[in-house]
Amino acid sequence: MNNRAAVYSFALAPVTRNRSLRLLPTVLLFWLAALGAPAMAQAPVPAPPPLRIVVPVGPGGSSDGVARLLAERMALVLRRPIVVENRPGGTGRIAVEAMRAAAPGGVVLVAPIALVVTAPIAFAKWPYQPHDLAPVAQLSSFDYAFAVGAQSGIRTFADFVAWARANAAASHFAGVGNGSVPHFAGLLIARDAGFTTSFVPYAEIGKLEADLAGGHVASAVAATSDIMALHRSGRLRVLATTGRTRAIPDVPTLRELGYPALEIAGWNALFAHPRLPAADIEALSRAANEALRDPAVVGKMRDAGLVPTGSTPSELAAIIARDIALWTPVIRASGFVPDGP
Repeated sequence: MNNRAAVYSFALAPVTRNRSLRLLPTVLLFWLAALGAPAMAQAPVPAPPPLRIVVPVGPGGSSDGVARLLAERMALVLRRPIVVENRPGGTGRIAVEAMRAAAPGGVVLVAPIALVVTAPIAFAKWPYQPHDLAPVAQLSSFDYAFAVGAQSGIRTFADFVAWARANAAASHFAGVGNGSVPHFAGLLIARDAGFTTSFVPYAEIGKLEADLAGGHVASAVAATSDIMALHRSGRLRVLATTGRTRAIPDVPTLRELGYPALEIAGWNALFAHPRLPAADIEALSRAANEALRDPAVVGKMRDAGLVPTGSTPSELAAIIARDIALWTPVIRASGFVPDGP
């Protein structure tokens, strides 16, 4: 942080060479000492309290990665320390409640599309709605990947479809969060490819990856950015992605494989407390967008399979409205019956 340099920048002002002015400090010191003046040192300016970025997933998820990439740059722009906290579970409810319980300016939320789009549609008793969170900025977009464990012996999406049709009872798929985009994307993939499946929800991507690699779950749908590294290392095998173009050079898109309707995109965005003043929301949005223009941040995001986006608060609100209209009929048609809110 650069707060002290800013506070004490006045000490760097040039001094005139006039001889009489050079005598002035001596005279002032004499009279101040005589009068018992207090020390001239300025009291230090207290540092602002840290801004907490709450993330609704465990370490390693795409939202977590985006938050940590942006935190350092946003801290410099805002001149305020930033702390990233992981609050996984409850399909994001725990993280949202942590933000809403805090003072309006103390906590912000980096969240995926599910928290404000699919979950409020899927769960009739969902405890909040999109208008309960203040949009700040879209941060990134990404594709989803359909993956299996490398030990499965399945090498192509067609291989998996044939296996799933012959092993309907075992063809379950995993994803992070009930009511999430991976949840409904997996159901759409099974429907269009013609096999039966069931969903296994996970709270954290790390546990999902371990179980998939260990053969404890047959397949998974996750953000491509979440599992790209494990695909490259050979522990997992991504069979297809949901983007318009290839996110992983050696992996085809579902569109390429003959499923044009399975072009599915996700995103992460920054949200604030609904009672945060508009001027403060705009300041957060400017800081986030400035961070997203930093070449180092852009490079790291692209290496991880994320596309930096950025937006104004109003643009993010329009994206949310568009995606609610897109996903509502899909979720209604899925026949999903939640076990709880």
